Amino acid sequence: HIYTEWDQVLERKGAHHPALNPYLLEANRGCRMEYTPDMCHKSLDIANRTVMIATHPEHKAPDVKDIIGNINDAAAAIL
Repeated sequence: HIYTEWDQVLERKGAHHPALNPYLLEANRGCRMEYTPDMCHKSLDIANRTVMIATHPEHKAPDVKDIIGNINDAAAAIL
């Protein structure tokens, strides 16, 4: 999850019911409450260079070798 895609965080809507909204709780009054889509430059830079690779625990060795080969091919095409 990337916070820039969480409207609830950016719009301070933390729950369906106001009593559960952390932005409205007295105990959180001293916490940061404003979030902007560009505030975490380093995290966003890392996220922009991250790839999610789906795997499954029942993949057999040949499947894993194919996946590794595909990753290596894709990496070689980029470099």
